[in-house]
Amino acid sequence: MTELLVDEKVIKDRQNQISRNTYTHNNELEKVYELRFLYGKLIGCTACAARKECIAPVSGAGNVSSKIVLVGRNPGRNEDAEGVPFIGKGGDLLNQFIKWVGLDREYLFITNALKCFTEDNRVPTTEEVNLCGATWLTKELNLLKPKLIITFGAEACRLLTNFDYKTATMKLHQFADNSPLSKSYIICCTHPGACLRNSIYADRFRTESYFVKAQIKALRLLP
Repeated sequence: MTELLVDEKVIKDRQNQISRNTYTHNNELEKVYELRFLYGKLIGCTACAARKECIAPVSGAGNVSSKIVLVGRNPGRNEDAEGVPFIGKGGDLLNQFIKWVGLDREYLFITNALKCFTEDNRVPTTEEVNLCGATWLTKELNLLKPKLIITFGAEACRLLTNFDYKTATMKLHQFADNSPLSKSYIICCTHPGACLRNSIYADRFRTESYFVKAQIKALRLLP
């Protein structure tokens, strides 16, 4: 792919946002620094066509000490502008989900399968999601070492489980023994964005939150 020229101010703004996005509740400063270093390289990524459609890639955000990581599809326009995942209307719904589950957003870590906004919120191609997942998400998760991953939307679910989203929801899955995440579990949920388009998804979203809450309690992951 040809080199993409990025405005120096954009780079500086993203670097500053990365510092604000990543923190620790358990003094795991080395993990914070490793993630910030990874995200510093993410800013310059030009591996797929989606990079040409956004201001800059959006890093994950939250408590790097969390045993729970939330993974969405990709940033929307608001997220692209601010450099923070899940803000705006979709973020409001995610925050509500987090409250239903009985947690606080400050306790969690949130990221996306694809790090770049796609023009007109088009659905990313499988190739884009797989490439970004292999290049960035896998490294994020290996650094974070979560006990539970909660995906939102078909793309993130398929990327991490190879299951069809419709048959994967409302189930607790575990990674294979040969995976670096072999001790981690995963739950696939409806994307908040779908709830904004159809009330049927909103009802499912609420039901899924009850299932997630029960699994978090069973896994003893409440802070």
